[in-house]
Amino acid sequence: MTGILYFSYVLIYIFLLFWSIRIAFKFRRINLSNVIILVIISLIYENAVIASGIWIGEGNVLEALTKVRYWLHALVTPLLVFFGLFTLRYANLQWAKARWVSVVCYLLVIALILIEVVTVTSNLALNVHLQYGILTYEHTGHSTPIMVITVSVIILLTGLIIWVKQKWPWLFIATILLGIGSMMNFISKNPVWMNGLELIFMTAIVWTNHMQEQKGAT
Repeated sequence: MTGILYFSYVLIYIFLLFWSIRIAFKFRRINLSNVIILVIISLIYENAVIASGIWIGEGNVLEALTKVRYWLHALVTPLLVFFGLFTLRYANLQWAKARWVSVVCYLLVIALILIEVVTVTSNLALNVHLQYGILTYEHTGHSTPIMVITVSVIILLTGLIIWVKQKWPWLFIATILLGIGSMMNFISKNPVWMNGLELIFMTAIVWTNHMQEQKGAT
């Protein structure tokens, strides 16, 4: 049953992927705001691997696929900083269009990738994990999720500004829900609904992108 739920996540992410591509081509804005396409692709892969683990079985294949999942997370998730930047630009915040802001964002993305690679990905210690009918390999090391926290705070602040500036609360609300879910996950250790909250978060991101493109086209 849980595997079916993860496969449903995959299908919804595929819908979000096509929606994002359609937005990019329809409004002819090919820029760094479209990094959400890469993030969605990585989440399609992540949920597909998790859903398929019980059929792939314990062993080198699933472990290798899981390593790719962690690397994609480290390399792609920090790119959401660029989404935040261009979201603020589309809201006509002049300071977000300054060159120094772009430089800071590039440096921050590079720093976040390096932090995640050094603290997690380059030192993966994977152990097999069976829970709720889902077979995965999980990293057993413990480190503060600096990259995830930083990206979440940036998107949270972006959502708050967009709420005030464009009367659009959904990005802020979805980020709050994700943050609450992350804190609760330390207690319940249930990745199923946590992945569901990630899906809601990404839906809000694509929806926000769509809203802003429509406003720009009118």
